[in-house]
Amino acid sequence: MRVTIMKYQDAKLNHSGNPSSTPDSPRKIAFQSIILMGVVSLLGDITYQGVRSIAGPFLSGLGASTAVMGIHETIMRAAVAGLTGIAQRGMA
Repeated sequence: MRVTIMKYQDAKLNHSGNPSSTPDSPRKIAFQSIILMGVVSLLGDITYQGVRSIAGPFLSGLGASTAVMGIHETIMRAAVAGLTGIAQRGMA
């Protein structure tokens, strides 16, 4: 077993809290960031689709008529379209 001795100021801590002589590479950090964004997007999609799938039965359980449910769906689609348009203009 080979033991390496590092000076205190040269030692860096890695994610597990152990001393490491080299920090994470930019490629590894980028990969971890992409995976994290994918997980966050997945959880957001699950939440969004879950709420959309129960909105109709929930409104009908509250006694809403078909017309009210249609108006609600129209407003929600218009809001999504408006926010999508704003986001696309912001990226341009």
